[in-house]
Amino acid sequence: MSNPTEEKLEYEINLARNDLEANIAELKHAIVDELDVGKQARKVADKVKAAAAEVIDRKRLQAKMYVAEKSKEVRAAVVADPMKAAAIGIGVLAAIVGGVMLYRRMAD
Repeated sequence: MSNPTEEKLEYEINLARNDLEANIAELKHAIVDELDVGKQARKVADKVKAAAAEVIDRKRLQAKMYVAEKSKEVRAAVVADPMKAAAIGIGVLAAIVGGVMLYRRMAD
């Protein structure tokens, strides 16, 4: 085996230096990305927004289903006893009219 020439050593040193500089640049970029607090906060905020939107959609659907179910129950109760339903309706109407009259009397 022959000893490496000075040119060969210089070439290898330059090659190693370039490789090291490239690795350092990649490492700096990776560290900056990891330490970018604003970027990390935006990622977390986006995840929270997506989760909140999913919950809102799910709850909205549950509410619609609940209202539809209760509406069916009320219709069935009205059909089963229309006199009771009319009495409740008249009572609610009387309470509203009485409240308006009381408000007007108190306002004068």
